[in-house]
Amino acid sequence: RVDVDRLAGELLAAYDHAVQLRPAFVEAQRRRAEVLAELGRFDDAASALDQVIAAGGPGQTGAEVFLARGLARAKAGQLTAAVDDYTQALALRPEAAAHNQRGWLYVALRASKLALADFD
Repeated sequence: RVDVDRLAGELLAAYDHAVQLRPAFVEAQRRRAEVLAELGRFDDAASALDQVIAAGGPGQTGAEVFLARGLARAKAGQLTAAVDDYTQALALRPEAAAHNQRGWLYVALRASKLALADFD
């Protein structure tokens, strides 16, 4: 039987090492964020994605990065910051799923008018 947590831990260690050796290796930082989120370490995943966004470059500031950070922040309970990420993602690439996610965040924040606009 495969021990997924052990494998994820080993993968995280490999990405940590890669980032330590080459701090500008943004793709390793991005993959590291995915593993952190898979392990339920959402604050750490959001921080890793902060570094990806700060590094910039092709594909590093696209909608998918903001969506991933928004999801991590939402799961970490940082709802207002998650709304900001979904808003940035929607500015880059409008899509129904992102409006839906942001709408539910607005519901949780008791901003019903904003939620209704996203669900419309």
